[in-house]
Amino acid sequence: MTPTIHFGVVSQSNDVKLPDLAQIAAVLTKQQVQHFHPLWGRMGTMNAFDTMAHNPTGNLQAFVKDDIGQPGALGYHDTDEFGRPRIFAAAQGGDLNAVCKTLGHELCESVADPSGNRLVTMQDPDHPGETIQMLLEVCDPSEAANYKLDGFDCTDFYLQEWLDDVAVLHRRYSYMNIIPAPKIILPGGYCSFIKNGQWYQKTYWGAAPVIEGPFDWQRKPGESWRAMVDRHTRKRKVAA
Repeated sequence: MTPTIHFGVVSQSNDVKLPDLAQIAAVLTKQQVQHFHPLWGRMGTMNAFDTMAHNPTGNLQAFVKDDIGQPGALGYHDTDEFGRPRIFAAAQGGDLNAVCKTLGHELCESVADPSGNRLVTMQDPDHPGETIQMLLEVCDPSEAANYKLDGFDCTDFYLQEWLDDVAVLHRRYSYMNIIPAPKIILPGGYCSFIKNGQWYQKTYWGAAPVIEGPFDWQRKPGESWRAMVDRHTRKRKVAA
């Protein structure tokens, strides 16, 4: 059984106060318990604190900040010096729905792949008979979508069936059931994969999905695949 991952979140922005952050943390824990865990068999929790000094030993760290130091990004997750997931979300001027959705996105992806290095080998959906290694990014293909939980916006996420090679009639592929088949991305979404040793992305940032690459992306020392891809994706979104 996969152990539960516990996050402590603090706000370093005057636009997001502790009582509001505590509400968001409770909603995201509820999303994990009621929606994510039953479908993925993995679970995270989130509790809000006034300072990280009050975050219990053993909890992971999440931060809400005015400036997360990543132009073009609302949030991201990487790993700390011990290889443990760590989350950053922009305060977005105190837009609590946006903060909740962003924190939830990063929480779901951290729980699904704590190391940020999980690659899934599968058939290339655009070139039958060829294989790719898909980076596990459970919220990115439908990241523009959200649903309400206790009055807050929560992110959609794909199910494990999204990784299948063959579509099955009436099968569900995302929590909101808005992805029609495996490996489909929705407007505003993307996915990242390796083929023949090089990185590619399928993006839906314009009028239609396009495959872009190969990219000569290299990891920094100690950097996960996920952190590397996020770093380059942020630059690409700013330029798009």
